[in-house]
Parts: sequence; C-alpha cells; structure tokens
Amino acid sequence: AALPRPAPASSAAAAPRAAAPHTVARPDAAAEPVAETRAAAPTRKHRLNTACTFVIAPGASGANFCYELTECLRRLGHATEVERWHGAYSKDIKRNADRLERFAKEAAAASGEGCRVLLVGDGYGGRVVAHLLARWAAGEPPPANVFADAALLVGYQLYGAAPPRNSGDDRLALLQALPASTRLLFVSGEKDEFLDRTKGGTAWRD
Repeated sequence: AALPRPAPASSAAAAPRAAAPHTVARPDAAAEPVAETRAAAPTRKHRLNTACTFVIAPGASGANFCYELTECLRRLGHATEVERWHGAYSKDIKRNADRLERFAKEAAAASGEGCRVLLVGDGYGGRVVAHLLARWAAGEPPPANVFADAALLVGYQLYGAAPPRNSGDDRLALLQALPASTRLLFVSGEKDEFLDRTKGGTAWRD
C-alpha cells in the first residue's frame, strides 16, 4: 500500500520569512526601510602634462575671496594666494607686480625640481599679472621655472566704470601690449558687465 503523504504544515507553524533587503524585522511593527549610508565620492584629481603650482593674484578685495577658484586649481596641482596688495588702484599695479614676482619666485623655489609656476589673475589681480608679463616680455628676466608667456585670467575687467585717464589706466591696452605669442586663457561669466561696453557701468565706450 502506498505510504500516506505528510500533512502540510499549518500557516502558524510555517518558517518565518527572511527580511526584505534593506529592512529590519521588528516583532511589534511592520518592517521599515533602513537608510543606506554611502561614502562620499572622492574628489577627482586631474593630471597635467607638467607638475604645476598656481600663484593666484587676488582681486581688489584681497586674499580669501577667491576660495572657490583656489579649490578648483588644487584639483590640478598646488595653489597659493598672494596675501594682500599695497592698494587696489591703477597707481599701485607696479608695486603689486613687484610683490607678485617675489611671491612667484618663492613658490617656484618651494615647488621642487620639474614643477612650473603659472600666474592666475582674479579680477584686479589679472591687471597685475598682465603688467608683470609685459615687464618680462620687455627684457626683464623672469624667475626660474615660472611661465613668462602664459597666464590664466579669471574675470578680467576689460572696461572700467569710467574712461581711462592715462595709458596705465587702460585695461585693454595692457593686454594689447603683450607679445602675440603670449598664451592667455580668459574665464568670465556671460553677464559680466565689465566685458560689455554698450550698457551698464561701461556704456561710456562705443
């Protein structure tokens, strides 16, 4: 005779189901999802063909006001800022250029062999950088391991709020005096009124 089949287990005696993924089973409440904790994505480090230290010439407000620019450049290499200017007017550019040159020389000496220094001008600092590049192009020897024919200019103010009173106050002429071989990278916002000479504070120039 055929053996009798075992009776099916009752629902009360059924084995408990495993908890769903990312849930915690509690006897007195329905299972709730458990929040996943993921590690923050690491900061991406880009690579340049040449190891580089960026010396930032800050705007008229001085250092610590271009921290976002500094953080971006630190993804490419080392970045440091000139702490303060003698002043933030056209008459101060020459003395500020002297300070920037000393700072670039010190940065080059501290960066080690095979590392180059690139000047970065932020706002007013771009005018100081352009002045220093023009001096080097005129024959004044630049510090060793410093790019004398290249720079990054962020928010360069082509036009001021009033017409230039002299050649030293003409921001566009400062760039035009550089050799054609000078490599300049400009980064500016599309609504920067200092680039538009037809409206806003720079409407004096037609």
